[in-house]
Amino acid sequence: MPSERALLTAFFRSVDIGDVVALPPSGRLDQSEGHDEARAEAARRGIERPHWLFWHTQAAAAFDADGQLTGPLRINWGGDHARVAEVLSRLPEPFEVTSHGPDGVFEITSRAVADRAGEPFPDVTDTAAVKARIALVTARPAEQRTEAEWAWLNEVMVGGDVAAQGYVVRWLVDPDRLTDEALEALLARWPQIYSAAPKDVLVWRFLTALHRRGHPALEDVVATSVRRRGWTFQSGVAHFLAELGDPDRLPTLYQLALTPGRSAHTPGNGAALDGWLRIRAASEGRELRDVAAEALTDPAFDPAARRRLQRVVDRGW
Repeated sequence: MPSERALLTAFFRSVDIGDVVALPPSGRLDQSEGHDEARAEAARRGIERPHWLFWHTQAAAAFDADGQLTGPLRINWGGDHARVAEVLSRLPEPFEVTSHGPDGVFEITSRAVADRAGEPFPDVTDTAAVKARIALVTARPAEQRTEAEWAWLNEVMVGGDVAAQGYVVRWLVDPDRLTDEALEALLARWPQIYSAAPKDVLVWRFLTALHRRGHPALEDVVATSVRRRGWTFQSGVAHFLAELGDPDRLPTLYQLALTPGRSAHTPGNGAALDGWLRIRAASEGRELRDVAAEALTDPAFDPAARRRLQRVVDRGW
């Protein structure tokens, strides 16, 4: 049976006629790209008063790896709201559409989501099924998850392979719902787990959980994160140390702040640089701009960091 993503793609193709431009899924990053693409397509077809609809890459996070919806799919649109609503009213089963008014988006949901959520949890060694179920569980806010779901997520951390552990780790450390057994499983190979996690998953909340628990492994994890080259580790530990606000951590934040920037306007580790400035200012009882002005005399900072420091001097923040 076709996935829900395939069904929706076929539906969009079927209504992409006349005065309607229904863009198929693509690599468009955000709604601005989608609106530009739709207007260009309408102009190419010679549509004088077009109406359009699409979803973009960020919204596509509503699909799991199998193309099934785990939550609402946000649909951006243009033209006449009533006309687009009429088009979306033709959605086939099992889909439903909700309008958030002329100034909002439409959302497509699937009645099959509830059925999938009620199925038995997959074996934690079936990584593909585990990833699909995790996406379904985590589509809801943390406070709405059941104790059975939390228990199963911890079972994945204990018994799943590294790919599954990397997929589940963010949901167990923020908020900290790790059982003692799951925490030990994470500590046993946390660098590999975080390397397997999605790129936006940082070690930040893992370190926070260790600190909150007073766990003796904290300092080893901090030291390893500082040594690791990946952004997952260095940005994550910088966020943690900056949030901690401990002046004793200033040398480490300074070291991280010296990471070269990838472009002229972006410091390499902005979280470390900002945290280093803020903690110094607070601990020394000085204005932030004064600390930044002093830092500008340090030749160790690269041009990107120096631009950031100059902005702080100019704006005071």
